[in-house]
Amino acid sequence: MPPGADCVPPWVFAVAGLLVITAIRAISSRRSRAGSNPRGLPLPPGPKGLPFIGNALSLPQTLPWEGYHELCKEYGDMVYLTALGQGILIIDSYHHATELLDKRAANYCDRPTAPILDLIIMRTSYGFDDTEQNEKLIHTADAMMRGFVEATTPGRFLVNAFPILKHAPSWFPGTSFRAFCTDYLKLSYKTIESSFEDAQRDITNGRKSEHPSIAAAIVDRLSEESLQPQERAEMEAMAKGVCAVAYIGGSETTLAAATALIIALANHPGVQRKAQAELDAVIGDRLPLISDRPDLPYVSAVVKEIGRWYNPAPLLFALAHVSREDDEHNGYFIPKGTMVVPISWTMMHDPEVWDNPNDFRPERYLKDGKIDPSVPDAERAAFGFGRRICPGRHFSDDALFLFASSLLAAFHVSPPNDEDGNPVPIPLNLKFELIAKPLPFKCNFTSRSRRDF
Repeated sequence: MPPGADCVPPWVFAVAGLLVITAIRAISSRRSRAGSNPRGLPLPPGPKGLPFIGNALSLPQTLPWEGYHELCKEYGDMVYLTALGQGILIIDSYHHATELLDKRAANYCDRPTAPILDLIIMRTSYGFDDTEQNEKLIHTADAMMRGFVEATTPGRFLVNAFPILKHAPSWFPGTSFRAFCTDYLKLSYKTIESSFEDAQRDITNGRKSEHPSIAAAIVDRLSEESLQPQERAEMEAMAKGVCAVAYIGGSETTLAAATALIIALANHPGVQRKAQAELDAVIGDRLPLISDRPDLPYVSAVVKEIGRWYNPAPLLFALAHVSREDDEHNGYFIPKGTMVVPISWTMMHDPEVWDNPNDFRPERYLKDGKIDPSVPDAERAAFGFGRRICPGRHFSDDALFLFASSLLAAFHVSPPNDEDGNPVPIPLNLKFELIAKPLPFKCNFTSRSRRDF
């Protein structure tokens, strides 16, 4: 042992060991790519990263879709990055997204694996009618969503790059994930376990909601089937996961889209007047129903336009696609295990597809007073691609239509006024926590009638 080695803190040797492992991994990865790339094609272009960590320290964080779009403007609409050995392919083009994620869906249907996750639509999901109960679950699910973003962000936790750290002692560098996992486990239990058990208890005790729900349908089915204890446990575990995913995935995105819709309507009084005139003529004094949608083309166009103009999922790292096998596209080599991340925001604001894409203009979806089927729908990018397209997209679309039509039937929305009484347009300021959420803003709601809806 060298002189003085006994005085060196253990973490120094640990860090040195990690650097050696990282170097070996990078060299092995390069050799592996060379062996499986017989034509010697280059990787897609991208900024040069640092030794060992790649581009991990320079990945855009605040409004990442804007940062990645700027990279694509510099390097092309396919940009390749790395973060601690993980390859990342950013796609800024609808054409490339469909070529890979739709037409080659079998090879791009995997999701990223995050070893850290191994240590760990309210009424529709659970049938809860109690306001206080709903509010608690909303806050818990929101915190769980933020934690999920942190856990799956490339380069955030070393354990995702080096799974062996799961077995390292707490004093070992890079094990800060342990405290994170302890807190996240509590959130997961509240969201996944407790919520389903509460719904199950309500149903069993005869307090079943008058509204249909996923939980009620599953509990009823479980009670009717003769299952072995192991089979029942597996089905209940699956049911809990389905309900939680349906709630977390649907509530956050739909609420964010509804909030953005309020901003758009407040800033466009002419849009409100046209939609309200249509509602008054078609439904009169009552609130709209989903069955009214075919007779409300302008309101439908408003919903389509909010789905294009504002996308709550502009860039989903945590729900990216991953290539199962090596692939080639457009003259480039795409290694097995590459995360493929489409920038859906860019695709929905492509000036070659939509005239003045930053303008909120529902009329772009109409022709002769009807929905124009030739205009690309927001679903083409807003809800994902291929086998991983969002299964709840139709539910989300219907929910947003009911919100928009009911809001327009009952209220007029306007921006706040300045000191001189002039309206002040509301900016669409966003924060990114897995989804793009509008920041708080002020606006005015004025009842359109004294009628009791």
